[in-house]
Amino acid sequence: MSSKKGEGSYAWDMDDYLYIDYCLAFGSIILGHAHLVVNQRVKEAIDQSTLFAWTPFAGVAKVQLTNTDTEAI
Repeated sequence: MSSKKGEGSYAWDMDDYLYIDYCLAFGSIILGHAHLVVNQRVKEAIDQSTLFAWTPFAGVAKVQLTNTDTEAI
């Protein structure tokens, strides 16, 4: 199912049929879709910035994470 929107424990599909979302992203949105407090906090965090890609300069990196053994060498 492709969802158009969600609110609380409900989800609407693209044809505006209403469903109860029992899974709630398997627990990751336990407070429900579009929870007012959660949405507000996310918006506040986004206002601070969205992503930092730190590189090893000026002593920032103490540990470097890699995907494979070869990258770590």
